[in-house]
This record gives sequence, structure tokens and C-alpha cells, in this order.
Amino acid sequence: MATTVDFTMYTGDKRILELTVKDVAAAIVDLSGASGSDIHWILQRALGDNADQVYKELASGITFKTDGTDGIVQVAIDEADTQDFDAVNDLAYPHQLSVEVSARPAISMAGTVTIKQRIYQDVDQEVAGVVIDVTMGFTAGTVNTA
Repeated sequence: MATTVDFTMYTGDKRILELTVKDVAAAIVDLSGASGSDIHWILQRALGDNADQVYKELASGITFKTDGTDGIVQVAIDEADTQDFDAVNDLAYPHQLSVEVSARPAISMAGTVTIKQRIYQDVDQEVAGVVIDVTMGFTAGTVNTA
């Protein structure tokens, strides 16, 4: 079962999401064998429009905090990623982190990002990192995707 994570940002913000992937027994999942799209994060600008999304994957916007054995990944959301979002109406956009370990894909985190319009564009755009504990559904060698 995916963990739900909802948060708010302003247009042009940059943020690091720090995510810890755990199994259903709350044990850390070793991600050190993952590469490329095995771990990816999507922020969808328009539902059903895969061309209009922010996409990050391991080594391209997503990094391990250490070496992956601690189950911690960091997703870098850059200023340009949120700059062009329609923030006039404080819309909530869907996002998700997907992790594939041992050829078993699972959505381990999903939720919404509400993007608000920045009032002052010259304000320092650095936002403190968000630490989120993500639990991935592993049980008896299978992924619980329910």
C-alpha cells in the first residue's frame, strides 16, 4: 500500500524530498542494486497527459543519500520544475514515487503537491528539505500493491 504524502510549494521553489523506503515490517529496503528508472518520481501537470509532467529518476534528479543500503533517496525539485505551473488557483497536482526492487514494481508514495503563486519573485527560493518516511509493501518476497 502506498504512503500518501501531500505538501505545498510556491512557484519557483526548490526543494529536496528525502524519502526512506521501508517494507511492511518497517525494515529498511536496500536500494543499492537499483539504477535508472528503477526509482522514479513524477509530478503530473495535467492528469492523463504524460507529456506534461516533471519526471526524475535515479542519477537524473534522484540520488541516494549515502549508497542506497539505508533505503534513503533524495528527489531534487528545481526552481524550473514548478515555475510554469498554474498557481493562480492553488491547484493540487498528483505526484508519485515508484520503486522497483527485484523486478517487482510498486508505487511506494503518492499524493498531491499544491503549488501556490509566489508574491515576491526576488525572495530567496531555497526551501528546507522535507523528510518523509515512505513504507513500501513487501511481504514474503512479493510486493503488496493493494
